[in-house]
Amino acid sequence: MGSSAILAETLPEPPLPPNSPPVIPPVSNPTATPPAALPLEMPKSLIDIQATGTVTVSGFTLDPTSPPFHSYLSVDVAPGATSQGGMIDLRGRNLQIAAGGQIAANTFGEGDAGRLQIEVLETIALSGGSVLGPSGLFAIADIPGSGDGGQLAIAAEHLIVEQGAQVLTNSFSQGAAGSIALQTNRLSLLGTSQPIELPSTLPLPDGLGPTQVTPTLLQSGMGIASQGQGGDVTINTDQLLVTDGAKITTGTFGAGDAGALSIVSKQITVAGFSPVEGPSGLFTTVDFGAAGNGGKLSIEASRLQVLDGAQIATSTAGTGRAGDLMVRSEAVHLSGQTGQGRSGLFATAIGSTGAGGNLMVNADELLITNGAALSVSNFSSESSSPIPSGQGAAGNLQVSARQTTLRDGSVVSADTVAGDRGNLLVQTDLLILRQGSRITTNATGAATGGNIDINATDYVVAVANENSDITANAVFGDGGQVNINARSVLGLAVRPALTDQSDITASSQFGVAGETRLETLDSEVRPTAEPLPQSPQGSEEVVQGCTPGGAMTGRFVESGRGGLSARPYGVLNSRDSLIDLSIPSALATADTEAMGAQSGALVEAQDWQMNEQGEVVLVAATPQDGGTRCLSWQP
Repeated sequence: MGSSAILAETLPEPPLPPNSPPVIPPVSNPTATPPAALPLEMPKSLIDIQATGTVTVSGFTLDPTSPPFHSYLSVDVAPGATSQGGMIDLRGRNLQIAAGGQIAANTFGEGDAGRLQIEVLETIALSGGSVLGPSGLFAIADIPGSGDGGQLAIAAEHLIVEQGAQVLTNSFSQGAAGSIALQTNRLSLLGTSQPIELPSTLPLPDGLGPTQVTPTLLQSGMGIASQGQGGDVTINTDQLLVTDGAKITTGTFGAGDAGALSIVSKQITVAGFSPVEGPSGLFTTVDFGAAGNGGKLSIEASRLQVLDGAQIATSTAGTGRAGDLMVRSEAVHLSGQTGQGRSGLFATAIGSTGAGGNLMVNADELLITNGAALSVSNFSSESSSPIPSGQGAAGNLQVSARQTTLRDGSVVSADTVAGDRGNLLVQTDLLILRQGSRITTNATGAATGGNIDINATDYVVAVANENSDITANAVFGDGGQVNINARSVLGLAVRPALTDQSDITASSQFGVAGETRLETLDSEVRPTAEPLPQSPQGSEEVVQGCTPGGAMTGRFVESGRGGLSARPYGVLNSRDSLIDLSIPSALATADTEAMGAQSGALVEAQDWQMNEQGEVVLVAATPQDGGTRCLSWQP
């Protein structure tokens, strides 16, 4: 394979020749006034590419007579260099990077890395890799240097990263990691790499061999030696798709804090998993042994879907605290589970003493189906995970939604095995639990169960025999509290322990049981039907019509199930309308003709007729000649 490279490296300063005079730095004048406006300093090394068509960077070479090399555009800072790196400014219609090609602004020295600025009208496509590494865009701070990582800014109609290609601003040195800013209409991260086997006749340099499976990745991370701040990842796109093991992450392996991950989009779909690389997802992480804190993960979308084993999570497996996860969306749909874990939103603290982050969801509609989860905890969602449970406190979970629905064994939980309790707050108009779904703050071991607070403007609804539960149970610790405020709770019953019915419990197997408190407005709602009377109560005394004078006097009768609700705060519905009754025979006196003849009496119109002039005339008496009756209450 052929290869090519464009390099603009910042090199170390050459040593002075022997017996050279010392270099005297210029004397600065601290009282000097700078010019009112100075032009921005241009980078010392600049690659400026302005293309009307497609820019392609692709391929690598393996030659026994020379070092291996891949196609490369670079403004790197070389080992030992102290100057700041340069910038690559690339503009065109399309950009393709494949088969191990790379565009980079890295630092291997003491100077900070430069900047990649890429803007195309249509598509940026990054795909695959080689035995020399993945294809992609890089602004990395690497050993043996100590400079900070570079910045990466991308604007395109569509950015596709697939087959193990990567976009990275990691720091593996003591420097900080750079940031990533993306502005696209569509952003797609797809799948993982495929192993690359080279012919046995081609000799490989030492240290190179068949490639391993790696995820398609967009990341700003901090390595073990890192001391600075991690880079933020900011994504603004109309459509975001992450599938089949691909990942967008910020994280830390060292003392430096991870950067934040912020996504604003109309439509976000995160789906599927890889048997090797695990779930597709959006993550901020504190890895094993790391002391830095995790970054905040915030998502704002019109619609968010997490499907088929994919996950969105903040986590810690070190001593640093995990970041918070905040989601704001008109519609959130979580669905599915695999042998590797449930789909869902998670904030976890596992494997060490770091505390878990909080999880907050604000949505118009929250739908959780097919075993998916919304969870804060200090243990893995994977039932077969070898990672031990954490000893740090679990975070709190807060849901605010117009309608919250759990179906088919789905879970909303703040479960713990150690540390302080995780509490759960649900604020919703309507809460529905179906087919074995659960809301829990259960605790195992000596941990204390967390509290559950559910505030429902309308109803909390379950089916009694579907075994959907609301529980704050414990084993050796104390049970938590379950507080429910709603108009009515239907299909669930408070019980001292779990049954095969739909239960509300706050028990402890060996400790002190918790408390359950239900405050409902609609206290007359009962799960069993109530027989109705054979005839409407008081129907003989109800009349529709009025007689302002004469023998009949007006009266008002409230008949129980008529136009007034049972209580001032009750709801009027279809049963609360007045029925269409005739004039009761018991109240009939003189016939209507006689009533109309009473001098000075006002008589209610009983019918209408057309006179000879074609005019409508209201009459006091009903015609006896079979004329049309138009008033609904007439017999």
